[in-house]
Amino acid sequence: MKRFDLSPLINRYSAIRLAGWAVSLLLPLALYAAFVYFPLPAKYGLLLRYDVKVTLLLAAVAACLAFFPKGRLGTLCGLGLALVLFALPLSGLWASGVFEADTVSGLLPWMDASGFYRDAQRLLEGGLLSSFSARRPLFTGFLAFLLGLVQRNLQAGLAILVLINAVACYLLARQIQRTHGTLAGTATFILMFVFYRRFIGTALTENLGVALGCLGFALLWHGGWKVKLWDMLSGLLLLTLALAARAGAFFVLPLLVLATGWILRGVKRYSPRIVLMALAAVGLGFLLNMLAFSTLASPNSVPFSNFAYVAYDMAVGGNGWTQVRVDHPEVNNLVEPEVSRKIMQLALEEIKRNPANLVSGVLKAYRVFLSPDKNGIFGFFGGDKQSVALVGRILLLILSALGLGVSLVQRKEPGYLLLLMGAGGILLSVPCVPPWEADSMRAYAATMPFLAVLPVVGIYFILSKIKPFGFLVASRAIPSPDGLVILGSFLVVVVVVGSLGTKILSRPAQFNLITCPAGSEPVYTRLSAGSFVYIVDDGTAVQTWLPEIRKSDYETNIHNFQYSEVVGVLKSVVAPATLANVINLQDGDTVWLVVNTKLIPPTPGILGICGKWSNGPGKVYHFFYADSVQEVSQNR
Repeated sequence: MKRFDLSPLINRYSAIRLAGWAVSLLLPLALYAAFVYFPLPAKYGLLLRYDVKVTLLLAAVAACLAFFPKGRLGTLCGLGLALVLFALPLSGLWASGVFEADTVSGLLPWMDASGFYRDAQRLLEGGLLSSFSARRPLFTGFLAFLLGLVQRNLQAGLAILVLINAVACYLLARQIQRTHGTLAGTATFILMFVFYRRFIGTALTENLGVALGCLGFALLWHGGWKVKLWDMLSGLLLLTLALAARAGAFFVLPLLVLATGWILRGVKRYSPRIVLMALAAVGLGFLLNMLAFSTLASPNSVPFSNFAYVAYDMAVGGNGWTQVRVDHPEVNNLVEPEVSRKIMQLALEEIKRNPANLVSGVLKAYRVFLSPDKNGIFGFFGGDKQSVALVGRILLLILSALGLGVSLVQRKEPGYLLLLMGAGGILLSVPCVPPWEADSMRAYAATMPFLAVLPVVGIYFILSKIKPFGFLVASRAIPSPDGLVILGSFLVVVVVVGSLGTKILSRPAQFNLITCPAGSEPVYTRLSAGSFVYIVDDGTAVQTWLPEIRKSDYETNIHNFQYSEVVGVLKSVVAPATLANVINLQDGDTVWLVVNTKLIPPTPGILGICGKWSNGPGKVYHFFYADSVQEVSQNR
């Protein structure tokens, strides 16, 4: 009987080899932790966040140098660069306390992000998702799991989200480098970073859509070129979950299923068995999403309910998703599921009454999508100089057209067929995801890797014809996609099992009730470290570094906030003060808490707060001014 020999396995995973790989992985992680923990001047991070010229120059040079080394050194350099590059915009956000469309004072979620954050807090308190977040339950459940993991510390949770996306973009770039060379991998990484940088430090669904989308595309890409069944099926599953987490260009899925059947057909002309397996992978993704929806969502919720607004918008010619509220103000008084049903009914009536408007809306969608303006296919490619952004968008459009042509001509190659079908699915989806509602391509987050790789293929084609640049486009021997499988599997388990586990294990908070003086009302909430900002006098802080923000920085940043109706409310906050986006534990609704920092206990926990609601715009956004605070927690 032949003896089973373990020596090859032992040699492969010897202590020295494992130690080497541990260093190449742990050092970049330690570097990332340092960049998000220790303060840097805000200007460095904000340049990468807002200025496209600086981003391209620094990222291109650094990425090319970092992606050239091989082996453990290559992992150390490439992953280290990726984590530092993604950490800097987060550092800039926290070192400035800037106000953005979805963030107040560099941290607190606003508008859509506030809705997802509110519902994540609800899950942690044993509640259910509102109809708003139930449209995309996977992300909110994932966010709740992360917050529960880090003791509800919002800063820590957001840092983990950025870390996951940095690793996912790095792994995607490595797979492109494997087939199309170092320059192609570098360009893919840079384009994904330019797209994702605006979501760094926010509680938006794009965080999960981009991460899953990058991993799904990378597995499809590797599985296609290597003709590997399980890699392609895993890629389809991850891409389906990405689109469930951040709804967008769903038509890519049926076309990629067909492409999978063709690539893995073997000796047959086509393989129905493979197509069925690919359909099962996509179906499993939607099944997991529905499992999360049925477990986490409130009874009056409807999955993907916001599509009704898009349907009406296109039915009347493309005037924006709020058009139905203008034409039919009665829908403003409805709640789910009645409101989405009513809007879909109105959309169908409009199409029957005047189908020409639908045709006009579809044509408008394609015209805007293929244009170089801020709502077009590369609208995310912007910065402080619009002329530079415009030139960049035009160049990307030309390179994309070339990349599409190359994919069409070489469609017999598995990777090009996948890219061609993915691009076709995105184009088919444009009328369902009109670009003026996509907010600089936010809605295409899950399928952004397809759009990023198209111009890269165009660059590759040009340079491959020029002999002196051959070393830039030469394929590289990249290690097997273990990292893709590990991170992808981790995300699937955490997103699904973690979300459901959070709901099952969470219980409503127990606390004592308080009596407030006449003229004030009680609010019961939980304050957690890293989830609120202190506004301090300039003399008490050398620089802004969240959770502390200097009064002068706070007042300067307020004037750049695009929601001018609440600027007056925010200006009324007097230092020393604490500003927090929390929930009322009695009804689960949002509370924008403004409280004198001196009133907060050293270890706050659950608090009973007496105070008054703001009037005017402040009342609409649920601003609450505290007069007194006391600890009301009970042992569970």
